[in-house]
Amino acid sequence: MTPFCDLPDERRMALRAAIEAAGGHVAGYCGPYVQVAIPNPSGPFYAAMDEAGLELDERSLHYFPLGTDSPPRHLRHDGRYPGSAGFWLFGNFRPVPPSPTLFPLLPQD
Repeated sequence: MTPFCDLPDERRMALRAAIEAAGGHVAGYCGPYVQVAIPNPSGPFYAAMDEAGLELDERSLHYFPLGTDSPPRHLRHDGRYPGSAGFWLFGNFRPVPPSPTLFPLLPQD
């Protein structure tokens, strides 16, 4: 898999723009993944990522406690206990390879 940082600039920047437009925040890159702080509520964000061609690695989801950082309210999560609102929710997303059905093979001569 191509590392996310090695994707063509146009593709990488379009994916980053889709993340930001959906309310997420790019935290970094790790191999083929872009690491994202996921907004709250997360459902519409996941749908936007599917539409943009990014797939979540569900095993990568994790809460990270807020320290002295102060993210916008829409990036705070409750950590699964009422009233905490003191956690980031991070996940790794990778670009989905183009589907062969979208680009069928041309007939051979």
